[in-house]
Amino acid sequence: MKPIFASLSSLLLPIISVNIKEKKDNSELLKLVIMVNSVIISVLVMISLLVTEYQFIISFFLNDFDESIYTIIVLAVYVSAILMFYYPEFINLLFSNYERQLFYFMLLNYSLCLGGYYLFSKKYELNILLFYLLFDLLNLIFTKYLHRKISSTRFFRQIGITFWLVTGFVFFTAIDFDFNLSFSFIFFLVFLIYDLNKLKKNLKSYDLLKEVDEKS
Repeated sequence: MKPIFASLSSLLLPIISVNIKEKKDNSELLKLVIMVNSVIISVLVMISLLVTEYQFIISFFLNDFDESIYTIIVLAVYVSAILMFYYPEFINLLFSNYERQLFYFMLLNYSLCLGGYYLFSKKYELNILLFYLLFDLLNLIFTKYLHRKISSTRFFRQIGITFWLVTGFVFFTAIDFDFNLSFSFIFFLVFLIYDLNKLKKNLKSYDLLKEVDEKS
């Protein structure tokens, strides 16, 4: 899933590179993209929750596996999706002469997480997804920290409510907490409508700013 999520954000490469070359601010674009990403992630994670809960089709292929495979699928989708929250800013930093800092940090982060998994897996039965999650969370924190040097805009508020909602659902699934997914799905749809309306307004605002920028 990770290459798919990365490829979606990579579509920004030409726009960001041109804007930086022309010394234009990418803040509004990044705000919009992060909100779009949060909605996409929420929908995909919700679909994975429904598919694994009611075992649409996939049970035919996973009959020989333990029931825990369904939880692993949900976690894999969720962990893979975190990349979309920092990758747009990561791309912006790459074109802003921060590629060396990013390279050294990611190399260190990868080595520590891989080494940590190797050491702890000898003593405990661990899921490698936990270390993928740690790797991406550390990348997210460092990218946000570094990005503050070139922009004062805070992108945290652009994350849709539906993302925090599905995060709760994933957490409940991971700890095997019994909750009504059908009712939760209705709740999710209500907030999805809210997020889509907010996204629509942000898109209109971005288009207006783009028009003003082009005229100037």
